[in-house]
Amino acid sequence: MSDRSVDSVDLKPSVNANSPPQSLHVPGALPSGRAADIPDWFKVGSNAFEDQKCAPDKSEDNGRHKAALTAFIKKQYYGEWYHDAAVITVAVVASHFITRFGLGWGWLLILLASCRSYYTISMSRIRQRMRDDILRELVKTRLETEYESVDWLNSLLERLWLVYEPVFSCMIMFSANQILSTNHSAFLRSFRLTALTLGTKAPRIEKVKTVSPRAGDDVVMDWEISFTPNDISGLKEKEFRHKVNPKFKVSKRVGMGPASVSLPIILENVSFRGVLKARLKLKPTFPNVGDMDLSFAQRPLFDWELKPAGGETFGFDISLIPGLAAFVRDMVHSMLGPIMYEPSILSLDLGRIFTGQPFDSSIGVVQVTIHSAHDLKSTRIGGRPPDPYVSLSINQRSEVARTSRKHSMANPSWGETRFLLVKSFSESLVLSMLDYNGHYRDSEIGAAEIALYTLREVDKHQGVELPVLKDSEQRGTVRLDISFYPVLKPELYSRELSDTNMGIVRFTLHEAKDLDHEKTITGILSPFVRVHFGLREKFTHTTDKAKHTRNPVWESSTEFWCEDRTATLTVEVLDEREFLNDIVIGNLNVRLEDILNAEAGGDSWWPLSQCKSGKVRLSAEWRSCPEVANSDGI
Repeated sequence: MSDRSVDSVDLKPSVNANSPPQSLHVPGALPSGRAADIPDWFKVGSNAFEDQKCAPDKSEDNGRHKAALTAFIKKQYYGEWYHDAAVITVAVVASHFITRFGLGWGWLLILLASCRSYYTISMSRIRQRMRDDILRELVKTRLETEYESVDWLNSLLERLWLVYEPVFSCMIMFSANQILSTNHSAFLRSFRLTALTLGTKAPRIEKVKTVSPRAGDDVVMDWEISFTPNDISGLKEKEFRHKVNPKFKVSKRVGMGPASVSLPIILENVSFRGVLKARLKLKPTFPNVGDMDLSFAQRPLFDWELKPAGGETFGFDISLIPGLAAFVRDMVHSMLGPIMYEPSILSLDLGRIFTGQPFDSSIGVVQVTIHSAHDLKSTRIGGRPPDPYVSLSINQRSEVARTSRKHSMANPSWGETRFLLVKSFSESLVLSMLDYNGHYRDSEIGAAEIALYTLREVDKHQGVELPVLKDSEQRGTVRLDISFYPVLKPELYSRELSDTNMGIVRFTLHEAKDLDHEKTITGILSPFVRVHFGLREKFTHTTDKAKHTRNPVWESSTEFWCEDRTATLTVEVLDEREFLNDIVIGNLNVRLEDILNAEAGGDSWWPLSQCKSGKVRLSAEWRSCPEVANSDGI
């Protein structure tokens, strides 16, 4: 038996029959005692190369440090140009004093030997640095013109794919069913994803071309990626026997009650290949990558098999119909083109992904004080002065806030302050000047716009005058003050700041269970929720409608500005009626501060009132903006 026999090393702790039973070791837990020593023969680290011909060559390294002075001089004291200049100066001055005092040739030879040794090791380090710099630049030049393989990354993907693919498929099914349950045709009773697998073969990165940053912190890479589960080349016999292809199964149910039937739609054998261009914005803090922009350099190639009827037994692949496959491909390209075909890009904030922050979370609040407007032109027949008010929005989306209405004024004054949540500095604040028309739709006088990126460097602007434009014609001016206040980061929270009365609230309505169905004739509910906060007239938030369920799951979130933590939050659960008025199943009136305290205690279920049964699970997150309370506008 060789000395390297595994039996010669006892890696298991001895167990005494008379000793008490030991506790069960949890997989992944830290060892409770001292770990066993690694045997000398075990090939790990640099020991793996000692008996091989490919062992690292240390002769050059040993020769580099053969000078005797390296044992006494640290590396920071040689290798620079001024070190060489200093040793020459020392040699000249010291030789002068040696000859001056008549010390003889012996001392002079010792001086010259010492200076020569120092100069030799200094020059060897300079050459090493120059060689490394030249090699690094040559590698950068080659990377910009040539592709490189990433077999190490493909090997990692293959190992992780079998572990993570079931989890990833469940996440896709959960998210897809939430969307499908609220966005399907009215004649369908249900429409849901019942089966999903991405297959056993992992996607591959065929080759990568990297453009290293020369100016700035941007790195651009071209990744040729492929997902070809039908390609069996390179598979081992065991992998081939257990091979599973991607498959998506969607079930649609039509009819009512016993007369309903489920019809499956099957999509399988999906394959994909394309060139993905990725632009990474580097930064010094973790995760060292800020934004990542993705786009396809050219149209990707993909293939599939679609069986909309007949199931797996009698289903017919409609891609075999002449002209239909090309039509579907063109339709997919037309939808993906505006999203991530060059020059369009899909931007991801990796910083928020790694820190777990939601994508739609606000980065701060903008305080807008609208003072007055001047020389507003009327849109009415006869030129009567307008009844103006200002509607505020972000990128001309839905209205966020508005001022009061002034009667028959071409030069109105408001002096009103409004707060708006900001999610990105790339957006714009739009102030729409509208003329109130009573029973008719309000007419637009014009709009003024200010880019929010101007608040990144200078967070306060006072006395700003913006032109009110419509069809490139100026129809007045508006005067305002605008300030930006960032939200406080969670790691900077303190007890005093968390108890402030002003801040941003992220309210999430997760789900409901056991809703009261006795108010309906059929006993079938399609519930949704409307949320009111404080004394606001409009709904703060409205969820999507869940079809045919007493236990809906919404996972719907919204953010709003709060100036009073003790204000009441009203939650109304309603049942959608197609041709009749929606009825209220139950409601909940609770203070925001009570929700925040209950969230800290782990209790998030709240019973509904005015009904026999039913609970809702909701949560709220408070983020302080302490600088707002200290501003002059408050």
